[in-house]
Amino acid sequence: MQEGVIIATDFAALEPRQPYGLHQIFGANTAMLDLMRANQKNLSLPKGESDHAWEESIETNRKSLSMAGALTISSYSVFGDTLYLSLSVQNKAGHKLPSGYPSRLAWLQLRLSDVSSQDVIYRNGDLSEEGVIAGRDQPFEPHHEVSYSTDDVQIYELVMSDLTGHLTTRLNAAFKPLKDNRLLPIGFKTTHHAIDTVAIFGNAVNDPDFSDDSANGQDHIEYRIPLNGAKGLANLNVSLRYQTLPSRWMKDLFLGDSLPTVGQFKSMYQGYENFHEIIDSISIDSIDLTPTGLAVLDKNLTFDIYPNPVSANTLYITLNDKITERENLRFRIMDVKGNLIRSGVLNDAIHLDTQMISGLYY
Repeated sequence: MQEGVIIATDFAALEPRQPYGLHQIFGANTAMLDLMRANQKNLSLPKGESDHAWEESIETNRKSLSMAGALTISSYSVFGDTLYLSLSVQNKAGHKLPSGYPSRLAWLQLRLSDVSSQDVIYRNGDLSEEGVIAGRDQPFEPHHEVSYSTDDVQIYELVMSDLTGHLTTRLNAAFKPLKDNRLLPIGFKTTHHAIDTVAIFGNAVNDPDFSDDSANGQDHIEYRIPLNGAKGLANLNVSLRYQTLPSRWMKDLFLGDSLPTVGQFKSMYQGYENFHEIIDSISIDSIDLTPTGLAVLDKNLTFDIYPNPVSANTLYITLNDKITERENLRFRIMDVKGNLIRSGVLNDAIHLDTQMISGLYY
């Protein structure tokens, strides 16, 4: 804008400044914008500058939201009757994702479908018409480094407790977080002087992706998808989904629906229970469900090593159910010259040195 603009009010001595940059700031609450558009008359909202102003605003916010995060599939392999999937979630915003009012949450949804029949082999994180995420624990879902079943849903959210330690959705009753595993921004450090405003709570504090070394703004999660005998080819779709008006929060709010304003909003909310957006999605078509690797030591001891070859500097080992004394098992990794590269107690995940060069190891 070339004409002069006074950038503050109630200061008579201020002179207009020029040129002046006009900025448009967008949020991510498309649900509220859509609800307001549908109830313009009841809310006595002024008409927009054009007949398409509401639609343009919603689509612009939707576009802004789509740039907030990204998904990457690091690797996938089939061993035995299980599909092993390594997934990375990148926060591209300059703050935690999701952010703002604590009702907002993001979660991962997976679907594996048979190519021929289109039947769903596996699903994780489905949202019902009533706005309920399938498999979500009560009172809240913990953070996951590994998802073993449909009951292990990765939900990024802030969960608040009251003075008695019970979950609350009311800001004036909130005392401290029970869980905060929202995706960290690039450059996050727990040593920052303002850490109390962006701290991590719940079992996410034990996740390496939420430590002092997690300045890359990512979360890595492993999925172990049971195939239940499924064979042939399958299509996989993973999506990062976002919701601002989840039904759990609204149900608590509507306990006071005897109040006229609450009752009015309750009637407007009908039909928005499962309103959500997709931040990003990624697909892999025609995955061959044929097992790709199984090592047998003897008739009683079998284990799976994956991915093979290793990617993302993490090696995973699963043992069969016949091995009961797992705490006594150890591993050693050696190069072709017999040099010891790594050893330790055998856990599900073995994190390798990022400086290791590609090659053959035993």
